[in-house]
Formats: sequence, structure tokens, C-alpha cells
Amino acid sequence: MALRRALRPHESAEALQEIAVDGLAVPSAVSFSRVRWTRRAATADVLSLTAGLMATRFLVTGWVRPSGSFLLTLGLAAFLWLGVFQAFALYDWDVVCRFSVMGRLRSTISATSVGVLVVAIVGAWWGHLLIEASLGWLVPLVLTFELIARSLVSGSIRRQKARAALRTIVIGADHEAAELARRLASPDSWFSPLGLIADANGSAAISGADPRWIVGHIDELEEAIRRNQAQCVFMTSSPLSGNDAFRISQACRRTKAQLRLSADIADVFTSRLSIESADDLTSAVVGPLRLGRTQAALKRCFDITLAFIVLLVALPFLALIAAAVKLTSRGPVLFRQERITKDGRAFTMYKFRTMVVDPEPSLDGRVIDLTQPFFKMQEDPRLTRVGRFLRSFSLDESPQLWNVIRGDMSLVGPRPLPSEQVAAHEAFLRPRHEVRGGVTGLWQVSGRSDLDSEQALQLDRMYIENWSLGLDLYIVAKTFGAVLRRRGAV
Repeated sequence: MALRRALRPHESAEALQEIAVDGLAVPSAVSFSRVRWTRRAATADVLSLTAGLMATRFLVTGWVRPSGSFLLTLGLAAFLWLGVFQAFALYDWDVVCRFSVMGRLRSTISATSVGVLVVAIVGAWWGHLLIEASLGWLVPLVLTFELIARSLVSGSIRRQKARAALRTIVIGADHEAAELARRLASPDSWFSPLGLIADANGSAAISGADPRWIVGHIDELEEAIRRNQAQCVFMTSSPLSGNDAFRISQACRRTKAQLRLSADIADVFTSRLSIESADDLTSAVVGPLRLGRTQAALKRCFDITLAFIVLLVALPFLALIAAAVKLTSRGPVLFRQERITKDGRAFTMYKFRTMVVDPEPSLDGRVIDLTQPFFKMQEDPRLTRVGRFLRSFSLDESPQLWNVIRGDMSLVGPRPLPSEQVAAHEAFLRPRHEVRGGVTGLWQVSGRSDLDSEQALQLDRMYIENWSLGLDLYIVAKTFGAVLRRRGAV
């Protein structure tokens, strides 16, 4: 584990050098351009609004050359749009970079909804309505463009994560505190641990924690925060006396440091958590799973509607793909395979064929284990030239829209696996079969083949535990970016 040393009073966070503990180094903090990120986010928002307005205008009235008054009103709308997103703190780096996935999604949807309403009202008052029909077209179009744009911009947030990490002190010197500090020191964390604060009974000798990690005692917390220029204080779930808890809260209030309480509940999004007080007891409450009968019906309507629209629009392109597959290699256009979906039911899944019909001569003695969960061969020699292109952009999966319409699959859900893999690892894979398999899912937009089977299963379980229509919309929007980046595609 790597922890930063305490800062001397004359040092700043930006001046930190690499400090090694147990042979591991923490990179020094460096400055980055928040202005550049804000400019990119604002540009993406304005382009999303403009694209939505122009698409709505085209769908309602056909192509009409924009008049000067329309362009003037469009400029006013963009100005108002930026103001609404600023009001939702979506240009505040310190706020946005620490939003959870669902937090960013909720804020973007809320800002877009309010922004469309403001633009429509002011546009009408200005005397030139931006859309000559209802808001029925504008809202879904702008929201779709905005979710895609924000998804792409969020890549900048991930790349700057290590540089924006909160300098953090952990309360406690026991094993739980040491483990929390290790997790906070992860490269994927928004926190940069500075050290541990021993509580009234805490002792490095008793707990086994490295004495070099201890940066002070709980009575010295306020001084330790100022000396280390800490921005956050993290408490573990270990019991503290009421007096200790008050002193911690008081020290954080005086130094303006964030106070956080570790309440790690596996596979549960914060959107399902709430804080309640009853009989002088404060507790974190996990809300019930929202995929009930009504929500399942809503998800099915969403699947059928979007799949039908995409299939109808993409029909000419699918015909071209089918022709390319047929003309460039011997064999059928479609590949059929038995997959497993909800409740362990088997169905036939369709894909465009991407491999040669007789693969044996192409394998050169390579062993293929079809029972390995989430198996995909890297640099598969069986792929045809057209098939390799289709795989790289996931175009071979497009016939599964028909599986969605038939009810075998959903647009979003755990990826249905071949029956051989499920039969060989039934107990391991059983949690994935509580819902229909999906064309895309949380696993696909988080790395696809770059993730191992344990990580893929965890993401699938996380999706099932936290399903919402908003999460489905987020994953659909993220899918466009994942396909274009071709991350994890084989």
C-alpha cells in the first residue's frame, strides 16, 4: 500500500514528490486544465442542443433554410442552455468528477429537461418558437444527443481522476482502517490517502498497522488536517464514542474538510440508498429492487419501440452487410447459436457470420475451451476479413434486434452466454439469469473482453441489483462510445 507523507506547512499539494511506502510510490499531484475540460463540456452541450433543434425542425417541417431570426433565437437558446447546466453544477469540476455514474445521469437528465422547458418558454416569449410542433420530438432527441455527448466528455473525467483525487485522512488504526486506506490508494479511486488517525483506543502496535501510516491522534485531528492540507476525512464503520464522533465533526467543520462515513454495500448503487432516523438511531436504508411488474412492462415497451425503430432505419445497411458476408466467403449469412436467457431458458440467437465455415484448418492446433465463461479468442484466425471488420464495430450483433422484438432478449441486460458455458458453470452464472439477456449491458460498456469473468459477473449482478429505465438509457448512450472506441472488441 502506498500512502503520501504528511505535508510540511510550506509545501503545497502540487509540489508533492513521489513518496514510497513498502516499496510502492504514489505519483505526485500535477496541475491540469479545468478550463479546457469545461470548454469541451460546454461545446458538447451546445452541439447537442443545436442538433436536437435542427433534427426536430427537419422532422416537423422538412428542410427549411434557417432564417436570421431563427439563428438569433438559436444563439439565445444556447446561452440559456449553458446557464441551466451551470445551475446544475455540471461545469463544476470538483462536483462533476465525484458524481457516481447514476449521479451524472440524473443531473444530466434533470438539466436537459429543465433546459428544454426554459428554451421553449423563452422562445415563445421572444416571438419565434424554435419548434413548430410540440415538445414530443425535441425532448427525446436533445436528451439522446446530450447523453451521448456527456458520455464522451466523461472520458476526460476518468483520465483526470488521479490528478483530482481528494487528499484524505482515515480515522482508525485497525485492520478495517488499513484496508479502507488500501482501497482509497487504488488508481481508480477519487481519494489520495495521507495516513491514519488513531482513535482513543487505537494503537499501531495492537492493530498491526505500519507506524509510518499514523499521522496523529484523534485529539490532534484538526491540526493534522491543516498540516497535511487534507480535503477529506474518512471514518470507518468501527464504533466510536459520541464524544469522539463530535470532535471529528467539529474538526471537519472548522477546517472545511469533507466528512465521509464508510458504508460499503456490495453491488448497490447510491441511488438505492437513503438515510433514515428512528428511535434516535440513524441508519442507511437500501431501497427495494425496482424491476417489478409495471417496470418490467415499461422496459419491454422501451425494448420493442427502440429495436423496431433502429431495425427499420438500419435495414438498408443490414442488407449491405448481408451481401458483403455472402459475396466474400462461403456459407450462410446468419450464424445461429443456442444461448441461455432468463430463468435458464434456451433460445436461438442470431448474428452475422464472421468466421469461415470450416474453421479446423485455421486453428493451427489452438485449443478452444467452449466451456470457459465469457470465452473469446484474441486474434481469432477463423475470422474472415469482413467478419473482422464487423466484430470490431459490433455490427455482427445487429440481427439480435430481431431477438429483442421476439422477446428472447432485451436491449440492455447481461450478455446471454452459450449453453455449453452455462452448463459447465451453472452455479457461478445463475445470478445472471434473473432477467433477459441483453444486446448490450454494463459489462459491454465497461471494457468487454478486457475484463475477466469475475469482473464481468460482478457488473452483471450490479446491473440486476440496480435496474432502472434511466440506467438502461445510460448504457444505450454509452454503447455508442464503446463501439466507436472499439475497446475490448475481438
